[in-house]
Amino acid sequence: MDCLTHFLLLLCKFGSLLGRSLKPGGNVELPLLQELICELHPVTEIFLRDIGSIFDAWYPLKENSFEADAEASKVLFDMKKRALLEELEEKGVDTNPMPLMRSNARRNTAEHPKLGTVGCTYFFGGESRSLDSTSYLSSPLWLGERVRVRWSAKVVGPSLIEGEIFMNTSSVVTRSIICQGSQVDDLAVVKDSIIGRNVYIEPGVKILHRRGIECERIVVKDFRDRTASLIPTGRRKLGAVIGDGCRIGANVVIEPGTVLLPGTRVPPLTHVEAGIYPPEYFENGGILE
Repeated sequence: MDCLTHFLLLLCKFGSLLGRSLKPGGNVELPLLQELICELHPVTEIFLRDIGSIFDAWYPLKENSFEADAEASKVLFDMKKRALLEELEEKGVDTNPMPLMRSNARRNTAEHPKLGTVGCTYFFGGESRSLDSTSYLSSPLWLGERVRVRWSAKVVGPSLIEGEIFMNTSSVVTRSIICQGSQVDDLAVVKDSIIGRNVYIEPGVKILHRRGIECERIVVKDFRDRTASLIPTGRRKLGAVIGDGCRIGANVVIEPGTVLLPGTRVPPLTHVEAGIYPPEYFENGGILE
């Protein structure tokens, strides 16, 4: 490892700790990531392996800032790719799940304009993808197999998009992880979030990722019991962590830091206060047994 790479790695680790004067979760036992998402793609798993809490940033932050560090994120993608290939080689697996993204995913398909520009070396994967030429892509970015991104949809890195994902017209995914088989429908906005497997985000859903212009520290309530304890996340920019099999109804607004346990169904037009929610919360109209 050269000196520059080593320095940037230290910067990544230091940046992720900034603005964390309160321990995420306090004395409350937070859900574990493996309780929310039953299975991760090997690429996603290696990126999330070292986070200590579901509220931790999985990408590096700028020094003395809560903004993502684009250059350090590229270094991170390179490192994780090398580490994953080494692990697979030790297991005798001769595959590369993070190849550089080819300009043409399939024969007789148009080249996406972004993949022919400088910086396309930080687009990975994307086998058998379907990207509308009007969609917007920003690196660093990894796509799984058979990802579909429709007209004017936007994917901003650092992001990890697992296989069989469908992003419909004018949807937006920014600095997020979306796991296998999920769908983000028309005009939905997902930022700084981790979305589990087979989640359906209906049209017009907005997952907010900051509180006000000054980006106040994000605090959430624990709605798993009647006490609704307050939990500091330690973050100023944080979307939602949504477990497997959830369904978010049309035009729902989700406040920053929200955690939805697997199988949660949020009714359309709901305003979801920042908190940790079990599935029965919305089934019972917000009344806990």
